[in-house]
Amino acid sequence: MNDDTKTTKPESLSKPILFVRAPGVEQMSDPLKADWNQARVSAVQDRPALPDDIDLAELIDFSQMNMFFQNFLEVVGLPQAIIDLEGRVLASSKWQRICMEFHRANPVTLQRCLESDKNLSREMEEGKSYAIYRCRNGLTDCASPIVIEGQHIANLFIGQFLLASPDQAYFEAQRAECGFDKDAYEAALNEVPIISEERLPSILNLLTGLAHQIAMQSLAEYRAKVAYASVEQQVVERTAQLRATTGLLQHVTSNVPGMVYQYRLRTDGSVCMPYASEGMRGIFHMAPEEVREDASGVLAKIHPDDFEATVESIQRSAHELTPWHHEFRVRSDDGKECWLLGNALPQREADGSTLWHGFITDISERKRSDEVISQLNAELEQRVEQRTAQLEAANKELEEFSYSMSHDMRTPLRALDGFSKILLEEHAASLDDEGKRLLKVLRDNAQHMGRLVDDILHYLSMGRRKMESGSIDIAGLATEIVAELQAADPSRRLHIEIDRLPLANGDRDMIREVLHNLISNAIKFSPTDGEVSIEIGSKVEKGENIYSVTDHGVGFDMRYAGKLFRVFERVHQTGQFAGSGIGLALVKRIVTRHGGRVWAEGKVNGGATIYFALPA
Repeated sequence: MNDDTKTTKPESLSKPILFVRAPGVEQMSDPLKADWNQARVSAVQDRPALPDDIDLAELIDFSQMNMFFQNFLEVVGLPQAIIDLEGRVLASSKWQRICMEFHRANPVTLQRCLESDKNLSREMEEGKSYAIYRCRNGLTDCASPIVIEGQHIANLFIGQFLLASPDQAYFEAQRAECGFDKDAYEAALNEVPIISEERLPSILNLLTGLAHQIAMQSLAEYRAKVAYASVEQQVVERTAQLRATTGLLQHVTSNVPGMVYQYRLRTDGSVCMPYASEGMRGIFHMAPEEVREDASGVLAKIHPDDFEATVESIQRSAHELTPWHHEFRVRSDDGKECWLLGNALPQREADGSTLWHGFITDISERKRSDEVISQLNAELEQRVEQRTAQLEAANKELEEFSYSMSHDMRTPLRALDGFSKILLEEHAASLDDEGKRLLKVLRDNAQHMGRLVDDILHYLSMGRRKMESGSIDIAGLATEIVAELQAADPSRRLHIEIDRLPLANGDRDMIREVLHNLISNAIKFSPTDGEVSIEIGSKVEKGENIYSVTDHGVGFDMRYAGKLFRVFERVHQTGQFAGSGIGLALVKRIVTRHGGRVWAEGKVNGGATIYFALPA
């Protein structure tokens, strides 16, 4: 086969033209109702859907998308399609005859086509913004992923072209293998366009822009449905505007609405639109034929506040021959405004004019959605302000209570302790043994009450104390605390195993208090005879550093684990072990302020492990 359609690039052009050999659009046919595609549609429909699956069919009106793709094909000359990860063609323009009548009509070449679709999909799963792939039947395809809420659910394809003259030997071998009619197969191959490889980046830019726009429109609808399902009922009832907007969001167009067009900027500054699809009527309220020779009326509809920036963006795209991507507003004759998003690829014509091929979509609904979200954020901020005021009032009451505890309660307690001491020291001769015992009990309880007051004040202060965050060497801190505890009670033999512990981020003094409480508790609840064995370990799990202190002492009944971290709650008999009952409550308060959590595991007479987790 000879490539008689190959053209040469005029010397006056600063950029190569799109086609080396132009496509034959009129011979193409629709793949959607082809037997091979219907078979894949039926197979997927028979399979039960997963709960987290995002059904693209619920987000995009494919009938509108098919029309959009066909308009794009008529202007640009390249077939496009949305193909899901199961190989189903969901929306499409017409396809090349060589694909429809030969490659996808024969079982051998059809299998190669489907494998090529899957291979291209796998490349998209690797995080690429686009991929170029030569299918096993010899044609070239490009694809860009459609990703919604982190899920790669489909790919936007542009393809069925060649980057160079066809390999005659390859296609002849394939024809002979599959028994294709020689003349008909060669004729179909001659209809396949040859793309200038220098223009391939521009095609890919347009492809990724279109895929991004499909994903953004679908994402807006998807998020609107999720937001509507989760918003508080009282807010829905109280906000009539939100109800109305939610209704609109449910009907947000699920395709890439708008128009396909050509826009020409002549050297004298005048403009025209040689081609505009019927979407022109809905967006600019003008007929396509009205702008074929003079498009100044389109520019006149641009919002005055956006006019200068829009014209400047067009001129910059013409000067640099870079893709045009711009958001702007237009006003209809009745004063109604709508937001538009334009995407187009420019090329320099032989007469020096610049011609763009592109599409314009209405993004007014997305803008209104942004306004609704802004309103919800404003309501949230107002609630935060109200809660902050309530918290400040509570803190003020807490400070007043702390002052009362510190001054009004400590004074009589000191008096009880002091006068009891005087009686014991200076009037002991006047007291019998029972009187001395009672005074000693009185004094011990006054001192114990004083310590409780101190512990309560310390507990309360941890809720409002300013945190000074920094990197903390947990292993070093634990070693330091163990040394202090051993020095304070040399008679107890301590065997402490400290693992390699990850660094933490937080207030060093506060975390030191957590470790001191946990290690001293582990020693306290261990047997008093023999060596005290304690392990301090850690693990990293799900974005958290989880630290643990394990002893082999009296343990506790797991039925009462919830009481461990409450103020004055005990799981052992009062008086059995020293302490005020505030230590573990203080641990929980500090860890919670660091954005972490605490819990415990134990067994009666089988030891206990206290865990605390901090953000990694």
